[in-house]
Amino acid sequence: MQRELSTFPFPPTLRAKLFKAGFRTLKDIDGVGLLELSKETGCTHEEAHFILKTIKGESSNNNNDVNPDEYNEEFGTFKVDATPSQGKSAFELLQKENTLNPIITFSNDIDEMLGGGIQRGKMTEFCGVPGIGKTQIAMQLAVDVVIPSVFGGAEGSCIYIDTEGSFVIDRFAEMALDW
Repeated sequence: MQRELSTFPFPPTLRAKLFKAGFRTLKDIDGVGLLELSKETGCTHEEAHFILKTIKGESSNNNNDVNPDEYNEEFGTFKVDATPSQGKSAFELLQKENTLNPIITFSNDIDEMLGGGIQRGKMTEFCGVPGIGKTQIAMQLAVDVVIPSVFGGAEGSCIYIDTEGSFVIDRFAEMALDW
């Protein structure tokens, strides 16, 4: 079975142009260059470039259907391996999840209650009345997530989105320096 182009995140207009031109699977687009794709589908060069880059990027994330070493930038063509990509079993995903270090809070009681800390890849919600410390624990977790694994940390990164304007950079810097 071959991967269908409908599984790629193309806008509906581009998907329609591809199908109208007869491109349905990766094998159909194998070896087609930028100019040829543009001509056959009626797409602009930018749209054709987007299609080829999307296929290259998406396929390389799925068992390397498109080999980046075989992509020719000058001609805009690449060699496609049209064999279907293999997914991961639930057991494989569970094994990977179990290898992720949790984000420790440095509060033994909270860490114990949460099974070792905040689990990565899961959603944890802190709720309560105003002034209870929800912002403080969120800022502390933003600091804690970057702790190296040799110290029992997650060795990760964080994006902190403040929708209330309660993030105080001085307090955050103080927490980071205290570590």
